[in-house]
Amino acid sequence: MFKIYITVLACAAVFLSNYLAAGPTVSIVSIAIEYTGLPPDIPKTAYLFTTSALWQGAGMFLWSPLIAKIGKRPIYVISFVFFFLCAVWAALAKSYPTELVARMGIGLFSGGAECLAPLTITDLFFVHERGTYLGFYQVFLSIGVSVGIIIAGIIADRTGNWRLNYWVGAAFIGFIALLVIFTFPETSYRRGRRNADKASTAERTEAEIPALKSWPQRLALWSGIYTQESFWKIFIRPFGLVLLPAVLWATLVFAGTIGFLVAITSNFSVALGAAPYNFTPLQSALCFVGGLVGGLVGIPVAGHFGDWVARRNTRLNDGIREPEHRLPAVYPHIVLGPLALILYGLGIEQGLHWMVPTLGLALLSFTIVGATNQAFAYAIDCFKPIAGEVVVCILGYKAIIGFGLSFGTNSWVALEGYLGAFGQMAAISGFFLALSIPFAYFGGAIRQASFQWRLTSWIQWDADRDDVQVVLH
Repeated sequence: MFKIYITVLACAAVFLSNYLAAGPTVSIVSIAIEYTGLPPDIPKTAYLFTTSALWQGAGMFLWSPLIAKIGKRPIYVISFVFFFLCAVWAALAKSYPTELVARMGIGLFSGGAECLAPLTITDLFFVHERGTYLGFYQVFLSIGVSVGIIIAGIIADRTGNWRLNYWVGAAFIGFIALLVIFTFPETSYRRGRRNADKASTAERTEAEIPALKSWPQRLALWSGIYTQESFWKIFIRPFGLVLLPAVLWATLVFAGTIGFLVAITSNFSVALGAAPYNFTPLQSALCFVGGLVGGLVGIPVAGHFGDWVARRNTRLNDGIREPEHRLPAVYPHIVLGPLALILYGLGIEQGLHWMVPTLGLALLSFTIVGATNQAFAYAIDCFKPIAGEVVVCILGYKAIIGFGLSFGTNSWVALEGYLGAFGQMAAISGFFLALSIPFAYFGGAIRQASFQWRLTSWIQWDADRDDVQVVLH
């Protein structure tokens, strides 16, 4: 049960990172009036949210080597304490520059929480369980956006005070920070090398059982160094991992689903606030109930269904497990993901009933939870020893691409129209998701060949990062 508690706590951290990242966007007009006057400068105000997304991704490249070197608990504590302080800072800010810096801090420190959760889950669960619990991570990642926008819409409608959303967020973040400080242990494990010549047969087949640590020892902020790899090698590795086809594909799936959800969040308030809808911020926010429902319905698809597909294909392969065995679980989303974006764009363009774009949001959240979880688990299974850098590569590039999309969505729509812009997004998303088919059949051969490429030779890791290490003489 303690593993479940740790998983829930890690997922709650992810939920809150997107709660404050997306929630305040529903009040963008009110924020613009307060900071830029009349007429409101919406593009300038949007920087508050786009730069937060950028720092959320860019910061992960900093957290990655620190997590690998000194473990996860110190980063959990540091990121959550400063995440809380930045949320309070954003609530108290009285000028645009101050609010901008506070939002950048929210992005930087919430990014630490977002990239730590899948690494913690990878530490805690076996490969046949991993897809299920990573599915919960994806659900919390997705519904954090929907719930944040819904709650922010209710706050804006009932109080007219958009700053209250930051205070509510700070209260939740502070509570989670206290739980992290006093109950969250270090989940990283230090693996020593073994000498194959000097070890007896029994010693080679029976793992040493380390002494059980006391509770204060498990909650220590410093537990030593976990790898002898240099800080700089770990730092630059995520930038190069995108050259590996499996990691590149997973990154593109994230960009082609979550990235386009970011595009919608930067646009929905304007789209639904105009004719023929003329929605209030609360009415616009409540459309994200569809996203919430889609994310929750996607839980069994993201977790149990993907693991069931992987187990079935493992049996068909004479019991030999391969990372590619879970990829057929992505196939339904090749249709559902693009359909979601078309429904949103078509509904807004033609002024169709508000249920049409809302259904699009539901299907997109369903796809985000289902497809991205399989892509995520696939990349981690392929490169488990460097899971930290793999996670940072995927989430970091996803956030940077999301920044670009949110930065340019309104211009894209102005140029192409809603149906044209979101139709093009649908084509891009469908192409990325459809790549799951060749990877399911040829991914193993591609993965093995990529290790021999001179271009990727510098990505190789030290033996002390492997799950099993035996030193041969």
